[in-house]
Amino acid sequence: MSVLLSNGPGEFFGKVVRKLRTAIGFPSEDYKRYLAYKADVDSRFDDHLGLDTGGIQRLHDLTIASGNSRFGTSHIASDPAEFAAALGSVDIPIEGTTFIDLGSGKGRALILALDFGFARIIGIEFARELAEIAQANVARLKSQDDRAARIEVFCDDATTFDLPNAPTIFYLFHPFDSSVMRLVAKNARASWQADMRPMRVVYVNPQYLSDWTDAGWEIVAREHYHVVLKPTA
Repeated sequence: MSVLLSNGPGEFFGKVVRKLRTAIGFPSEDYKRYLAYKADVDSRFDDHLGLDTGGIQRLHDLTIASGNSRFGTSHIASDPAEFAAALGSVDIPIEGTTFIDLGSGKGRALILALDFGFARIIGIEFARELAEIAQANVARLKSQDDRAARIEVFCDDATTFDLPNAPTIFYLFHPFDSSVMRLVAKNARASWQADMRPMRVVYVNPQYLSDWTDAGWEIVAREHYHVVLKPTA
């Protein structure tokens, strides 16, 4: 069962969602158009699978047991077509690697990752309510797709999570601000230095790209809305 949908946002909607992450004030016409587009994508994805992965969730309404809560961004689920394009830019074999979504929200990217042959799929989300919804989505999906047994969702902080010693692809959809991003980039590279296995970062809406390059990561692919990075030797 494929969970990918064919309709993608294009560059226009990429620009709108970047604005959405930091927008202050009343909605513009572009924002309203984006919300209508997103509602359609969310509805088609969730209705198809009987899940709850969509919407926009503001972190100040949620329970977060972390001092980094003020550095998080609103939860917006990954667009299926944009996700597929980003994973398609990875320059190492994906099958058999570990996928880690940092700021996994309700778990849509974890579900999308099922179509790429990952051996293990991990979601890290520090908002309790979002992590619980993701866990419920995964439990529901297991009755439809045996591959969902590969998915694990942890209610944890991305800066302190113990990374597995396995070939890894990290996925980020602009989940937090620079203060956290910088530490995550340093920790991921330190993990790689301790065990130099294949490792890539897929960063969608890369507003804090310099935090990665400053921490010893280099760009191996760049598209209009995402980059792929690898650790430098």
